[in-house]
Amino acid sequence: MNQASPRLIVTCDEPPCPPFNGNNRKSFEVIEALRGDFDIHVLTYPVDDSDWKKLQEHWRSRGVTCHRLYRRMAKRYQRLLTSGLSLPTVTRDFSSEARLVKLLHQEVPKSQLLIDFISGAPLLREFNGCGTVLSGHDCMSYLFEQEGRFASCLRDKLYLRLRRRFALNAEKRFAHLSARTHVVSSQDAAELRRINPRARTTVIPIGGDEADTASLRPMNQRHLRIIWGSLGSGLILSGLRRIFNIAQREDTTALQGWTLIGRVPEAETRTLLPELDSLGVTYLAQVDDIDMLLSDTIALLLPDIGGTGQKNRALDGLRHGCCVFGMAEVFRGIESPGSRAFVSCNDYETLVRSVSNIDQWPCEDIGKRAMQLFVSNFSRPVLAAQWRALLSSIGWLEPTNPTSSHLCAFH
Repeated sequence: MNQASPRLIVTCDEPPCPPFNGNNRKSFEVIEALRGDFDIHVLTYPVDDSDWKKLQEHWRSRGVTCHRLYRRMAKRYQRLLTSGLSLPTVTRDFSSEARLVKLLHQEVPKSQLLIDFISGAPLLREFNGCGTVLSGHDCMSYLFEQEGRFASCLRDKLYLRLRRRFALNAEKRFAHLSARTHVVSSQDAAELRRINPRARTTVIPIGGDEADTASLRPMNQRHLRIIWGSLGSGLILSGLRRIFNIAQREDTTALQGWTLIGRVPEAETRTLLPELDSLGVTYLAQVDDIDMLLSDTIALLLPDIGGTGQKNRALDGLRHGCCVFGMAEVFRGIESPGSRAFVSCNDYETLVRSVSNIDQWPCEDIGKRAMQLFVSNFSRPVLAAQWRALLSSIGWLEPTNPTSSHLCAFH
């Protein structure tokens, strides 16, 4: 990296490297998209030495510098109760984060700060206004509200209600302090502005690398039909139960030969979904290589009944040329102008009938349009251009002081 390059300081709650989940994949893709334009420094909290080693090995050859931070575990529950903020937030060492940011900023005055995820928002007490982005992903309080609506027991409902309260507190206190607050869908932006009208929201979708075309099998040679979603989510489990109930009532062969990937142990899944065998659905808790699996998938069914943000699973299906089925929720923030690039249904009865008649769908044509849609709207070059435009609009980082935090001209 040229020494004249501007510096981007990224704080992450979780290391931005494989294995991925909903939290760290977005930060990984942003860093990957921007590393050619910025001298990137990542401040993060590895779980252990092995986690730290994987992070370093992944980014060292890519010109990204990583800094290790340690969580403050002592008296964490006391801080949780007194602050009204989440456990991931109160265990962060914001004093060390602020010191590192100041040192990195002193080395390169043309620096900007990207705070990835709402748990890092209290850092905005030290740095706010010019040069700062709070990347909240989703409007988290809205997500927990949605999850709570479909929680299966009182304990889970109370737990999600508590998480929603912590998220609300963070969004109300901090979301307006950054030059921009990034979310991944327009609905998240609207929900966040409803909670904190002073927040200056910017919508940039999630995205990533295009599929390796050499590994993609032609549609007429694919044979897998996949149902995908973590059964630990009430929003996914509730949707899947509706699908299974309709299939049992109307057409027990509708899902025969499909494979469910659900992330929870098989014994637990068979308790949650005892009708698996009678419907002819095979179960896998996880797979070693999801890209390889999707490269051999004709149809991908995503059962989500609600939620927020965008679905990495939907975009993964599109980029691999699968014919993706789901309710409108699954395709939030994904528009398909003109010819169909996925199959969005208005009710679960229609969804079940659609997947039961999969042979009647032009899956190959839909899959080709799906890949084109991904390249045009969600590929890494598109992602990079949108993030560069955002960062070019916020100026350079400056330590917070009473007179300077409102002097930056936000456009």
